[in-house]
Amino acid sequence: MIEKFDYSKIENYDELRKLQLTQIEILRVIHNFCMKNSIKYSIGYGNILGAVRHGGFIPWDDDLDICMLRNDYNKFIELWKDTDEYILQNHDTDRDFSQSFTKIRKRNTAFVQETDLGKNYHKGIFVDVFPFDRVPENKLRQKKQLLDAMLYNLFVREYIPTNNGSLMQLGSSLILKLSKKNKLPLKAKRYLKKICKYNDNTNLKLVDMSVVNTMRMHYDKNLLDDIVDIKFEDTDVKVLKDYDSFLKIRYGNYMKLPPEEQQTWYHHPVYVSFNKEYGEDKLE
Repeated sequence: MIEKFDYSKIENYDELRKLQLTQIEILRVIHNFCMKNSIKYSIGYGNILGAVRHGGFIPWDDDLDICMLRNDYNKFIELWKDTDEYILQNHDTDRDFSQSFTKIRKRNTAFVQETDLGKNYHKGIFVDVFPFDRVPENKLRQKKQLLDAMLYNLFVREYIPTNNGSLMQLGSSLILKLSKKNKLPLKAKRYLKKICKYNDNTNLKLVDMSVVNTMRMHYDKNLLDDIVDIKFEDTDVKVLKDYDSFLKIRYGNYMKLPPEEQQTWYHHPVYVSFNKEYGEDKLE
């Protein structure tokens, strides 16, 4: 049963809704690209939850995610060609970009967070693309892979994490100080290779190593093999067939709404535009 919701409670809802519709536009482009190139994908995370609980976006959600197996992710990046309207962005295309996943951005738009300020990359409205990797069964090897993933993210982001505990901050600071800045991309690639070393074994469970809060969540080995159609608002997209297991692992009792104070924009943009790109001199 789709949850009814009072949209009038959301701050700046008209702007948020316009943002969501732009993200759906980008998603349609990605969907068509994936279908044309036999790339298997699913909408991800809160968008699966939104599709199940609300028939589309979670009312206060300000981003759109998709996920795919690492091999499909690599194929997606290899085959993608930037156009006059949409571009692919990750750490390989833009050294300043400090995330370990990929974004597809729309040109002539802007969605700028405080962490984007002063960075030299396109800041258009986006859809995030997350790769999933295989997890070894051995507990010791799992811990080693987890450490490799944390180091990979550190060398990609090139900054000290602020919300992962004082010990991790101290260790990260020391590692970065001991590492030459021009060697960080090479180190990141080395640790990425270690993360991916189990991907040929399709009997192993899956994990998203892109962000710290998902690294310990292990999903069924067939999660991204069984994909079905779902209606996301007015758009036909792909979703995990076993979305229930995924959502329970990720969110617990996912049909229950969070407290009202959490029903707000997550990314807190400082600047949004639907018809021009961002420049430091254009900030309003």
